Amino acid sequence: MELPDLQFWNCMDYGVTCIQKQFIGSMDYEIYTKSHGRVKGTYIATLDNYHIHCDEVDYSTAEQPEEHKSFNLLELENGQYCLYPNNRMRVYDNSLTPKEPKQPDFRVSTVVYQVENGYEYRLGDTEEYYYDVPSSAVLSQGS
Repeated sequence: MELPDLQFWNCMDYGVTCIQKQFIGSMDYEIYTKSHGRVKGTYIATLDNYHIHCDEVDYSTAEQPEEHKSFNLLELENGQYCLYPNNRMRVYDNSLTPKEPKQPDFRVSTVVYQVENGYEYRLGDTEEYYYDVPSSAVLSQGS
């Protein structure tokens, strides 16, 4: 296969880390290529991008939730290696996956989670040592 069938995306940043997901490592994998249909493979590891320089502005897409991609490294049945994002592959667990799996409905995450900003209460408005927060402010958080 040509490179565009073996990898969908270029590297998203200069910081790259390798993660080995042992729980899913022994499961069956299938990728959906651009021009060769479905191809089976064996999981090796996952490569993930991150912005390595915390003192510089991140101009890449590694920190943007809707753009972030992990690269799953698989050895394909034809002997080639591929780097595929989660939404272009299936993982089959014999104890959980039915014989005829349904097409998954992937949705892109566009949420940037934030715990310190954007809420109605401000912890700097209290002189209490343990930052007592009015229960009404906490309740409005969950809605």
